[in-house]
Amino acid sequence: MNKFWPFIERHWFLTTLFVVMLIIFLWYEHHIKQRERGAVTPQIAVNLINKQHASIIDLRSEDAFKAGHIVRSQRVDLKALSAYLNKIPKAKKKPVIVVADVLSQVASAKKILAKAGFDDVVSIRGGLKAWKDAGLPLEKEGVRS
Repeated sequence: MNKFWPFIERHWFLTTLFVVMLIIFLWYEHHIKQRERGAVTPQIAVNLINKQHASIIDLRSEDAFKAGHIVRSQRVDLKALSAYLNKIPKAKKKPVIVVADVLSQVASAKKILAKAGFDDVVSIRGGLKAWKDAGLPLEKEGVRS
């Protein structure tokens, strides 16, 4: 301990750099965990769909939706989500799964749904790619694959 303070005094630049890098690292880890909060694995999503009759809202583009989407999902534009809320089953206690290409869209949709009183809103960790990688079925223009 006798050499600790002299080291810091002599190498103040390295010490400062270390502290700044540590703060950035901790902030980044916290930021990632916040973004992942409310994200479930594809297997848990299947459980929510099958056992709790979760609604699935797909915010992706029309072309992406037609190319393949989760069975029983509804495509909704993020801008039209507030108007669409009256079409979602009135049971606001049931889960809602949000699917999107961009995480910021998921976050925006979660805020809109939370304001409307939906308690259990989640997304799929890894998005539709994780769904496909898990070998789960997609529907294309009325055809299941």
